[in-house]
Amino acid sequence: MDDVAPIRRRFADELGAKVPVKSRVVVEAFATVPREHFLDPGPWTLKTELGRWRTPDADPAHVYRDVLVPLDEEKDLNNGSPSLWAELFDVLNIESGDRIVHVGGGSGYYTAIMAELAGPASKITCIEIEPRLAGCARAALRRWPQIEVVEGDGFSAALQSCDIIVLSAGVSHFPVTWVHALRTNGRIMLPLTVDGVWPVPGGGGETWKGGWGQILLVTKLDSDFTARFVRPCGFTNCVGGHAAAIDQGLSKAFARNDSKDVRSLRLGGEPRDDSCWFDYGDWWLSTAPVDRLT
Repeated sequence: MDDVAPIRRRFADELGAKVPVKSRVVVEAFATVPREHFLDPGPWTLKTELGRWRTPDADPAHVYRDVLVPLDEEKDLNNGSPSLWAELFDVLNIESGDRIVHVGGGSGYYTAIMAELAGPASKITCIEIEPRLAGCARAALRRWPQIEVVEGDGFSAALQSCDIIVLSAGVSHFPVTWVHALRTNGRIMLPLTVDGVWPVPGGGGETWKGGWGQILLVTKLDSDFTARFVRPCGFTNCVGGHAAAIDQGLSKAFARNDSKDVRSLRLGGEPRDDSCWFDYGDWWLSTAPVDRLT
């Protein structure tokens, strides 16, 4: 008997109301996947808006809160914000049978949520560069046979044709090969961020080092790509995903406070015009909508 199921159900319902989540399927996924199976044995340290709190025991009920749970404190890796990911999955609209690549899957918790959303006919690859976390993910994800866990550098990996690419670490740029890997109606969702030292919200002057920016959603149409920013975010940096010169250009773009105007992603060979919001080289973000690109 799953004694934590009622607590997990309440946790999922609270997430759904907090975001709020439009899709009941997303709420059900959070109500199904046991978060404690993707963590080290308790007691746990919880990172809350009021600071860190050590649970008094290993009761799994403690982790069913909208808080971060560290996976590797030395490297500042954590289990992620449930409400953030509930919101992102609601926007991403994962469908049954989707082929998904999860780069930076950590210990696999949100990979499991995606497996619940995509169902048993899906095929999901979880790529994690940290050997210990990859091992944890491989063990915790055994109940989802549609998931393959790969230990390695997902940022530079050659990706096969897929419907969805999700990155769980901050980058100032990403390989254009990811764009080419998308099938029609495929999506990329990732944190496009600037590396730096940032204040902790409500942290009383405490700071953290990582990436701050916004979640970018790219969708492939027939031959064009829509793009839009979903919401602000802060993420641990992705290995290989930042370069000083690129971060500087992205920082200037964000400083204009017009990211809401981004409408499309265009490939490097296309001539730049005054709609260019941020130019990576192999690709660039434009304020021109797709229907003006023809």
